[in-house]
Amino acid sequence: AHFPRKPGSTILPTDRLQVAYAKYVPRSSSDDPRTTLNLIFTHGTGMNKSVWRHHIDQLYELSHAPTSTLPWKLGKVLAMDYVNHGDSCVLNKHKMGHKYYWGDTGKDVIKILKHEAVKNTADSRTIGIGHSVGGHGMLYAGFLEPVMFDSIIAVDPMFFTFHKFALDRPDDWEKHRRIHKAIEKNVRDLFANEEECFRWFRTVPFYTKFHPKVLDYFVNDEVIYNADGTMSGKSTTKQQVVAYTSKDVSTVEGCAILPFVTVPVLHLIGSNFSLSFPKEGTDFIRSTIPDCTGATVPDAGHMVHCERFEETIAIMVNWLSKR
Repeated sequence: AHFPRKPGSTILPTDRLQVAYAKYVPRSSSDDPRTTLNLIFTHGTGMNKSVWRHHIDQLYELSHAPTSTLPWKLGKVLAMDYVNHGDSCVLNKHKMGHKYYWGDTGKDVIKILKHEAVKNTADSRTIGIGHSVGGHGMLYAGFLEPVMFDSIIAVDPMFFTFHKFALDRPDDWEKHRRIHKAIEKNVRDLFANEEECFRWFRTVPFYTKFHPKVLDYFVNDEVIYNADGTMSGKSTTKQQVVAYTSKDVSTVEGCAILPFVTVPVLHLIGSNFSLSFPKEGTDFIRSTIPDCTGATVPDAGHMVHCERFEETIAIMVNWLSKR
């Protein structure tokens, strides 16, 4: 992972983190003259890299089918676990700190692209796709290294907040304490057995509306079978809370960089706004990014890419076909 991290990101400032990612490549190479598109995916809090697996499978199938009429073919695809989630969280056990600066995800994206020698050229283009905190990180990557991206698909990225945290206001500390407790009540990372584990993932409101294959890929990549018969989640409760409650420090910096994201951006959301994802946030993002195209799925919410799979794929394919 990128080094150095911001203060508070690790227990010791000298700690080096690792970032895990999945790599997909076409089953066979060919002399297909179509433009190659290479993709890199980032996920949201409470998820992992495999939440995108079904999308990736579908995009490969659509672009490499013998009857495909798409003007592009899918090349290399990368999907990462950010440093305190999924396999990365397991690798970084005992190193993660009390803050997770969302913009650092963008630095990790760039590190992975360079490690994989993925270049953005006229005939081989790189497109970043990220959701929520992952969308925040992907746009940050586009701000830092615009030459590395053809464009970015940001699925309801988290940038906007009504609440401004102040160190000298005791009420703010109390609000954060309540947020911590509320999140902890709805997040689990230890289960008595396999039955309890899979039942929880399939019944907790956060995941119940997921497309079945999206949920299966995500859960199967998230769970650990322990020797004593218990089950663990790779993304610990503590670090999920850290990711959520790092919103204030992350959005202040994130909002400041949006006017300087010069790559074309597709801003994909659901039409159902909420307190955490208000209409004001959508208006702010779309009016602040210089080259931003909006797309909205009716009667969908923040988890639009997981709950409205077919519509999301159709919007993605339409965008990719214009690149």
